[in-house]
Amino acid sequence: MNNNDKMDFLKATIKKLGHTNIGSISAATKLAAIGLDSLDIVELQMEYEDTFKKEIPETADPIITVGDILKLMK
Repeated sequence: MNNNDKMDFLKATIKKLGHTNIGSISAATKLAAIGLDSLDIVELQMEYEDTFKKEIPETADPIITVGDILKLMK
């Protein structure tokens, strides 16, 4: 899965979670700017793991931007 596929998946999942203010998301986009909170991040993770049967590793690093999520998606 390349970064474009990951970004498409994230955009679709964010819309599915009810956040329509995604505009032109980039890796630098802050999650708070598009209305995502910690629960939304967990739901994104679960959706990714269920869809692709791959586990996103836990991290102690803060997840602040879309790029932070993209780095965790392998």
